[in-house]
Amino acid sequence: MDIEELIKNGTYPRSYRKCTLEYSLNPAVAYAMNVLSQPGKKDKVLDPFCGSGTILTERQLLKPCICVGVDIDPRALRCAEKNVRAAGVEVELRRGDITTKKFPEGYFTKIISNLPYGIHSGSRGKNIRLYQFMADKMVNWLRVSGSAIFVTNAKALLRNTFSHNPSWELVSETPLQISGLNLSVFIFRRLR
Repeated sequence: MDIEELIKNGTYPRSYRKCTLEYSLNPAVAYAMNVLSQPGKKDKVLDPFCGSGTILTERQLLKPCICVGVDIDPRALRCAEKNVRAAGVEVELRRGDITTKKFPEGYFTKIISNLPYGIHSGSRGKNIRLYQFMADKMVNWLRVSGSAIFVTNAKALLRNTFSHNPSWELVSETPLQISGLNLSVFIFRRLR
């Protein structure tokens, strides 16, 4: 099933959406990203830029597992808390800069995120450093053969940054147009 078909299947009302932000991800896209991750019940999922919690809430509604969300913005975390509570799911939310967080080597099976791309949040300079951190450091938190599913408008930046680390394999890149933005959904796998 392709991503557009998944998004179509995931387009239905979400009563848990009590709070949104200007950069909140469309829940149907979050649903599609979770399906593309091939969810398993023993997964441990990280969203390093969780915002209003849409990706992790959709994951818990699809197939519950351990979910951890991190965001630097306290307003976003308050929004995520409202949505998680309204959905009746369990998500561990942590405030802070992902570059200062510590997680055990190979702890997560999936990293799924709507990455900052400098339109509603972040800036090109910050994103260059952030994407480099993801490519070089965050990979260590992912189990070998684990996958990372990202949606971003900063396609060349993500592609180029990750191509310099042989631990990552680009599995697919799927273009997507949403709300006038030319995005892509990337699926990477950790090789070693």
